[in-house]
Amino acid sequence: MDYKQLNILNIFIFILMFIYLNGFNLPQVQAGEKQHHITHVHGAAHIKVALEDNELYIEFISPTANIVGFEHHPETEKQKVAVRNAIKALKAGEELFAISHSAGAKLVTSHVDTGIESKHGHEAEDMHKDETGEHHAEEGKHHGEHHEEHEQERHSEFKAVYRFACKKPDKLKHMDVMLFQVFKGIQYIDVEILTRTNYSAFKLTAKKNRVTF
Repeated sequence: MDYKQLNILNIFIFILMFIYLNGFNLPQVQAGEKQHHITHVHGAAHIKVALEDNELYIEFISPTANIVGFEHHPETEKQKVAVRNAIKALKAGEELFAISHSAGAKLVTSHVDTGIESKHGHEAEDMHKDETGEHHAEEGKHHGEHHEEHEQERHSEFKAVYRFACKKPDKLKHMDVMLFQVFKGIQYIDVEILTRTNYSAFKLTAKKNRVTF
């Protein structure tokens, strides 16, 4: 796993350990929400936020269909452009997360990953004719069709990790999530926030897109 992708996980572990060792009590999760599992649901996305000293970490995960309208490897030039544009838009964290101006937050790093950016793994292999060339070609055709069906059925996701540096973290009061305006396929976002003293979980929509710290 990429170091930058591990960064947000490490900070979450650190904060959880800090809360445990210092005796803070996490609020009870509402009935019916025993655990938060990231599931692949079209229209739904997930954000995890962690505040540690003067650094704000944000992890965003969404089914690829919400972002570009499909989940297979891009096949046409239009689809390839859509993926490139989505990656560019997701890297612009300061345009996606409007953080309290008084906090003096500045985007330090952003990393975007998707399984459909480029093809990996099995590629179509050249067929070599021999005495039974037609038979092998037919097997290769069926294998290719099966592989293509698998590619169409597979789930894929966009994952983005951001790190903001805040000059005045004590002034960090809210953050408006602008992802709904940029990616129309997102209907709601499940949000989890961890700080040294608090944990909260809730949903955001296009009409209710503010995160309050």
